Amino acid sequence: MIRPAGRTGAVLAALLAVLVLAGCARDARPAGADVGATRVVEHVMGSTEVPAEPQRVVLAFPAFLDTALEVGVVPVAAPRSRSGFPAYLGSETAQIADLGAYDEGDIDPERIGQQNPDLILFNQSPDQELDIARYEQLNAIAPAVPIETGQQNFRHVAEQVAEALGRTDQLREAAARYEDRVERVREALAAVPEADLPVSLVRLRADHVRVMTANNDAGQVIASVGLNHAPPIPGAELTGGAAGTKHLFYETSLELLPEALGDYVFAYSSEDDVLESATRLPVWQTIPAVQQGTMFEVDFEVWMRGQGYRATHAMLDDLTSAYGVQVD
Repeated sequence: MIRPAGRTGAVLAALLAVLVLAGCARDARPAGADVGATRVVEHVMGSTEVPAEPQRVVLAFPAFLDTALEVGVVPVAAPRSRSGFPAYLGSETAQIADLGAYDEGDIDPERIGQQNPDLILFNQSPDQELDIARYEQLNAIAPAVPIETGQQNFRHVAEQVAEALGRTDQLREAAARYEDRVERVREALAAVPEADLPVSLVRLRADHVRVMTANNDAGQVIASVGLNHAPPIPGAELTGGAAGTKHLFYETSLELLPEALGDYVFAYSSEDDVLESATRLPVWQTIPAVQQGTMFEVDFEVWMRGQGYRATHAMLDDLTSAYGVQVD
């Protein structure tokens, strides 16, 4: 069923450790779940033979939900974010079993096996060694495909997910719709004088502030519609990003935000009440964008965690709203 690259004795030991789980998971599958046409998916760890039309897909990484739903596949189960499945994904998430909060660590394979999957998608970060042991562990439950993430390339993530699901045609249609809308938003913003002003993305955390660079997914969306990212402040120490990516942010303090941020600012936080608390501080009121009414609070799940066309469409919604243009 699989042709992984580079198996080792340690991998085999890890596989033996989950044989009981794997056996139980396979025995629990519905009768006939393994019957039907298959195809081979090539990936970073080798290749996996998967169902041509999987019926019980389990996602072990929340960002894959975006593309799965966009190409018409509702998984049977997936992990959620801290506060639940992202609202921007729509009502389809009500049909998905909750595997727990991904922020708390990798999803327990036993919980995955209980869903009787016929296909499992999990993430592999390019700045870490290939997790062959996890691949073998999951593949003992059902055909498993690793998806490379962390490269700040939402298109590449979407392409991998769609390929694993056998929905590449549907993804091409989704990509074409998005690129067409990007062009129309770009044309609309070209007629707005304020669109020439510098833009900033800022992520607030409980103990520090991150000003994001133009190198992450959201920064690329901003650039694609003709907006200009504010440059880092002098002396900023750029950091962040997986292997093969450019620096994604620099850390600063609330006191330095007035000089660090552009004229239009999109702010978000993954932590409860952090952004709300910051807005009550006197220094917040000295930020030019706050004074001008061009500071916008946006959804962290869309602007930071989203890695698909639904998220980028939602970013376009926020951008057109901020600049007062309407593009369907």
